[in-house]
Amino acid sequence: MYFLKITVRILFLLPLVLLIHACTKDGQHANSGTPVANAVTPFTVHPGDTLTIQGNYLGTDPTKIQVTLNDTIKLSIIKAADSVVTVVLPPRFAFWGSRQFKVTFTLNGTVIYTATFSITVTEPEPKGWFTVATFPVTNAFGTVPDEIIFPTDSIGFYHTYDGLRKTRDGGETWQTTPSNLTYVPTFVSAPDTSHLWYGTLDFRIFTTNDGGSSWQDHPLPAYLVAGGGIYMSSPTTGKIVDANGRIYNVAGSFDTTSGIVLEHTSPYAFFGTHGGGLSVYTSFSAIDDDNLMMGGAGGNYGGASVTVKMNGVYDDYTVAVTTWPLTKVLLVNNTLGFAIDTKNNLLKYTGNRTWGVLPQTATAVYFVNATTGYIADARSIYLTQDGGQSWNPVFNLQSGDIVFNFAAHDGKVWAIGNNQGSAGTVGFIYKYNP
Repeated sequence: MYFLKITVRILFLLPLVLLIHACTKDGQHANSGTPVANAVTPFTVHPGDTLTIQGNYLGTDPTKIQVTLNDTIKLSIIKAADSVVTVVLPPRFAFWGSRQFKVTFTLNGTVIYTATFSITVTEPEPKGWFTVATFPVTNAFGTVPDEIIFPTDSIGFYHTYDGLRKTRDGGETWQTTPSNLTYVPTFVSAPDTSHLWYGTLDFRIFTTNDGGSSWQDHPLPAYLVAGGGIYMSSPTTGKIVDANGRIYNVAGSFDTTSGIVLEHTSPYAFFGTHGGGLSVYTSFSAIDDDNLMMGGAGGNYGGASVTVKMNGVYDDYTVAVTTWPLTKVLLVNNTLGFAIDTKNNLLKYTGNRTWGVLPQTATAVYFVNATTGYIADARSIYLTQDGGQSWNPVFNLQSGDIVFNFAAHDGKVWAIGNNQGSAGTVGFIYKYNP
C-alpha cells in the first residue's frame, strides 16, 4: 500500500510540470508570475542614451512590449530579458535644457500590465548661434517683437505691441505676463529679475517687484508722452524719455508730482526752439544717471537730432552726417556710441559731437563692451572685436529675416526679430552660446 501511494503522487505532479513548461514557451511569463516593473535607471538621461527598466515577468518578446515618453514618443526596444527591458531614446529632442518626462511601460500579452515612472531628459544647448525659439506674429499691431532684455542668462523679457513675455529657461519657452497690463508697451527696464518698469502709450507705467507675477499701475501726467525709452539704475531710480524729447528723473518714488521730475528738454523737441509737430524721439541709451544719449528726429528742423549727457552735462545738436531721423542709439562709453537712421545707415560716435557713417548697414546694434559688439543687416549677424573698425559675419540669416534688437549676458547673446516669408510672418529668437 505504501509503495503504491508514492507512485500515484509522482504521476499526479507530472502533468503540472508539463503545464508550466507549456505556459512559458511563448516567451512571456508563467501564469503564476505577476508582471511588475519596479525601477527605471538612470533618472537623468541625454538624447540617444539607453534606459533600463527592471522588474519581474516583463516578457521577452519585444513585439508585445511598448515604452513611451509622455504617451507620444515611442522608444526603441533593444533588449527584453523578462527581468530587464532596455530601450533607447531618440537622438534629438525639440528643446534645449532639461525637461521631465513620464515613462510608460506596457506589456500586451496574456496579461496586460502598465507602469509609469519619471525621468529627466537633458538636451545641452549647442555651441555657437542657433534658433532657440520661434513664435507666430499676427500683424504689425499684434505680436511683432521689439525690445529684449536678459537680467540673467536664464531669465529674460521681451515685449510686443500686445504684451510682455517672460522666459525662465534662457529663451526656449516664453509665457505671457498677467493681462492687467494695458495695450501697446513702449519700453521695458529690468534692473534685476524681480523689479521691472513697463511703459505704455496710454500714459501709464506699470511696475512689479515679484518678477512679473503682479503689477502696480501708475498713471502719468498727460504731458509725458511715452515712447522714448527708460533706464533704471535701481528699482526706484533712473531716467524716462518721452517721444517729445524730454528727459525725466525718477527719484525713488512713483509720485507723478514729485517722484518723476522733468530734468531736460531738447531744443529740437516738440516744445523746443527748433521743435514742431514732426518731433519724435524713439531711442534712448544710458550707461548711468550722468551719461546717456537720446536720438530721434529734429521736429520741423528735420534730420537727426541727438541729446547727450556726459558727466552730468547736457548737449543737444543735430547730426551732420545724415539727413534721416535716428531710430536707434547706443552709448557704449563717453567716447564711443552708435546709431542707426531710418535708411539703416550705421553711424559711429567718437565723442565731442563727432559722428561718421560706416560702410555697413544695420537694423540692430549692440555692444557687450568697448571692443566687442554685434550688428545685423538683411543677410547676416556680424561681430566686431575692435570697436567697430571691422565686422565679420558670424551667422547667416534666412531670407526675409529682420533683427530688431540684441541682448547679452555672461557671454550669451540673443537676437530677436521676425521673418515675413511665404509661410506667413514668424517671430524668431536666435541665440549665441559660447
